[in-house]
Amino acid sequence: MLHGIKAAIFDLDGTLIDSLGIWNAVDLALAQYLGHPEYAGPMLAKFRDDALARHSLEPNPYVGFCADFGALCGTHLSGEAIHTERYRISRELIRTDVRLKPGADIFVKTLKARGYRLAIGTTTKRANIDIYGSTNPHIAPKMPFDELFDVILTRENVSKIKPDPEVYLTAAKRLGVTPEACLVFEDSRQGFLAAKAAGMRVAVIQDDWSNADRDFLKAATPYHFNTWQEAIDCL
Repeated sequence: MLHGIKAAIFDLDGTLIDSLGIWNAVDLALAQYLGHPEYAGPMLAKFRDDALARHSLEPNPYVGFCADFGALCGTHLSGEAIHTERYRISRELIRTDVRLKPGADIFVKTLKARGYRLAIGTTTKRANIDIYGSTNPHIAPKMPFDELFDVILTRENVSKIKPDPEVYLTAAKRLGVTPEACLVFEDSRQGFLAAKAAGMRVAVIQDDWSNADRDFLKAATPYHFNTWQEAIDCL
């Protein structure tokens, strides 16, 4: 898996951290706020992924998602107003509830000790990473992001989100390596497609929220792991 590799680039949500359930909890609370408490998590996850793909070229795809969600809920509120409420709901949950996936910190620290260049390529906001790395009691002690990663790219650093390869190509450039020398760790179809479009090798850490794409992801790469411990065992 690491033959010829000089750098590893990690997705964040669903890959290093067990956070996608949190975002579904945020959107469940948002659905209740908009008058639809009957909406279920899996439905919201698919709706969010599809909307983000549709709005991926916009300045803030999440505002587009919120506008679409508002239309679904039949509200008169704008996408911007719904996005503001979603942001408010999310702050407390990411401070208290998000955790690392078991073994993620060990894997990252092992590659760091072996001299690999490391990066994060995510479409989450930098403010979220700052919370995870400073005030989240489950993550901060184990994953000092600014110490472990040579490059951290977030939503603010790119004009297009996954499946566009921009975040991964930018990471390789900043790391000073070619795309072919990069190994990307992802959990989703959209992330996998972004990394492949960048010309990079891809390993998948399976996430329960991506189970609908499990067969696709298993067929798409020989480096498919159910847990970080399985990936550690391959080092």
